[in-house]
Amino acid sequence: MRSLSKKKKDGDVGIAADLSGQRYDVVLGKFMAGLGLMVVLLILTMYYPLLLYVLGGAPDAGPIWASYLGLLLLGSAAISIGIFFSSLTNNQIISVVVSGEFSQPCGEWIRYFLHSQRISTSYQLYFV
Repeated sequence: MRSLSKKKKDGDVGIAADLSGQRYDVVLGKFMAGLGLMVVLLILTMYYPLLLYVLGGAPDAGPIWASYLGLLLLGSAAISIGIFFSSLTNNQIISVVVSGEFSQPCGEWIRYFLHSQRISTSYQLYFV
């Protein structure tokens, strides 16, 4: 959440924009850096599905890959929200609180959507 608020507070946004050409290059670079970190962390968790394939037979790959895709999309939305609110304020704490308060209804909507669908009871246990 401190991606742009710290640069604005220190006065480095102009310097970074001058070096890269445009201000949207700075924002796109921050987004790609956050997304890259999230992808690395998701790749590190792929050990567990591979362990299931080796030790437990062949689980259904569809829900596993769909979950990874959903995590990637939800994480990129959270990164975008964090960068947006970080660009509005100079204070890092305010940007974290506002981003969390804005992201929480999005998570509740997803929880409501999953709970209202007719899905198997094994998936519903996670969202009760």
